[in-house]
Amino acid sequence: MRKFLILAVVLVVAGLAGYFGYFNKQMAQITPSEETSPEGEEELPPVEVSEVFKEPVTYGELKQSYSGQGFSFKYSDGFKVSSSEVEDGQMVTIENEKGSGFQLFIISFDESGMVMPQRIQQDLPDIVIKDPKNAQLDGTATIVFNSYNDDFGDTFEAWVNHKGKLYQISGPRTAEQLIAETLETWDWR
Repeated sequence: MRKFLILAVVLVVAGLAGYFGYFNKQMAQITPSEETSPEGEEELPPVEVSEVFKEPVTYGELKQSYSGQGFSFKYSDGFKVSSSEVEDGQMVTIENEKGSGFQLFIISFDESGMVMPQRIQQDLPDIVIKDPKNAQLDGTATIVFNSYNDDFGDTFEAWVNHKGKLYQISGPRTAEQLIAETLETWDWR
């Protein structure tokens, strides 16, 4: 089990690093050049990825529906949901045109009961778990907490064990309200 949890975290971090690396490359491509700057105006430095994710994620009413294997949830217009199979699991990304949003990573999990902070730290001793709280995801006990990642800064996470699968939902802390409201629409099928 420890191997799966470690692999899951490695895949999540690798996926996020790839995603945000691509986003950073896109941001570098749209940085104004001297030729496009008006005469006499000072050029601004390129935007760092960490600065982009300090902006609050804005969204509208959650009215679009996504159905995955065994679950569904609603999301806002202007966001796109994509799903892909990754080694040992599935990655679902919910993002807007700016690249803001969150992701969920699903892997097989052969333990029962709620995932506790001690259980997470058993496999991931370096993970930061701040302000852990018990929550419910459509009637299933869930842990939600704030964390920190050197690559992405402050994050908001929800981890839930349901019917042999571990669901790891995470995004920048600026997306906490979006994540929470999306999870309120969650329906196990």
